Amino acid sequence: MNIKRVTLNSQVQFDFFHLQKNETSNSNIFVNRYIPSLANNSISLITFDDSFTNIYDSYGITNTAVGYTFSVYKENKTDNDDTLEFVAKLSDGSLSIIDHNVQNHMEYVYHVYKEDENYTSSDVLSNNVTTCWWDWTITGFYSDDDGVYRVDPQNIWRFSLNIDSGDVSETMSKTVYDNLTKYPKISSGTMNYNQGSLTCIAGNIQNDLYTEAIGIIRQWNFFCSGSELKLLKDRKGNRWIVDITSSSTKTADESVEQYTTVSFNWAEIMDSNYISIIE
Repeated sequence: MNIKRVTLNSQVQFDFFHLQKNETSNSNIFVNRYIPSLANNSISLITFDDSFTNIYDSYGITNTAVGYTFSVYKENKTDNDDTLEFVAKLSDGSLSIIDHNVQNHMEYVYHVYKEDENYTSSDVLSNNVTTCWWDWTITGFYSDDDGVYRVDPQNIWRFSLNIDSGDVSETMSKTVYDNLTKYPKISSGTMNYNQGSLTCIAGNIQNDLYTEAIGIIRQWNFFCSGSELKLLKDRKGNRWIVDITSSSTKTADESVEQYTTVSFNWAEIMDSNYISIIE
């Protein structure tokens, strides 16, 4: 019997869909906190519950993808740049990623190649994706054991209230030497990075009311002092990989909401171009 189509009832909430051959070794799913896993008798396994992402590193997995590697690249259509920028390699049945290293007001298209040991397919193109947001964000990320930059989902900070972005200065290693000629001599080193600052309110507006989670400032201070790399993105379309060099907070005592203003200084520590930062 060939199964050509399976339809799930839209009125039912599913945690997973696991299609297996009927064998005596089939696991018992009627137990507390059952976690599905691929087996030799599996035909397809697709997960829908976000809690499974810690197990599969994906919002879906299917063994039709096992044995292949999917290489994902992106093309910047706004800048008319035909260069394909590497995003990720997906294996072990992973079906999804989130690409964080994108800029605002840009149009991207993603190219996906299916690979195995002997073959690479032609690329499959995504729909054109145009980014649009109205927040400043700073996101923590780290390098895993495979050298892949991965976002820390517990450290994605969005700021949209009372934004005051300070001057962004460019720090260069240039030295001016006065001599006996009309004009000085200038020597240049390789140092060249940006520095800046941002002031904003820590909380946000929900249902026309200001909300600020208890303990958020302690979490913010821990994030600032931590060693994680940080991806800073503004509204206009700029991005920097930075570290926070100083931070301060001030509570508005005159306000009923007692909102907290956060101010921090940052310094660029590496190039944000042509690196992959995924979740």
